Amino acid sequence: MKIIQISDLHIDASFNTDLHTDMIDEMCKTINNTPLDDEVLFVTCGDIVNKGDKNGFHIARAFFQRIQAKLNRSKIDYLFVPGNHDLCSGSFDSFDEFSSLFITSCQFKDKNVLLYEYSSVQIFGALTQSVHLA
Repeated sequence: MKIIQISDLHIDASFNTDLHTDMIDEMCKTINNTPLDDEVLFVTCGDIVNKGDKNGFHIARAFFQRIQAKLNRSKIDYLFVPGNHDLCSGSFDSFDEFSSLFITSCQFKDKNVLLYEYSSVQIFGALTQSVHLA
């Protein structure tokens, strides 16, 4: 299994996907160089958007669709773990709507515990402090 991990994108209206082409290309090259029979998990850890800007999820969607378009594999799994900046108007609804576009096997056990089951791996995420915007 190969795990690709990124975090803290802080996407908002000022985020320009075109300025991140080199990063996207390098990530996709790494993933595309992985043998096709290897399982690949693409993990994004927190703060996809900036300061609860739910419109940032529209830009994030385009960002991740651009990554998907550059991948030459039919099977790749995604995991998005919310961060405090992904809380929009006191709710993770926008985050959930965004992440559901890419993942299907993730579930919240309760409001503070995330469970993701992937093949023989279980990933647990726990919110360890109260959520607040920095």
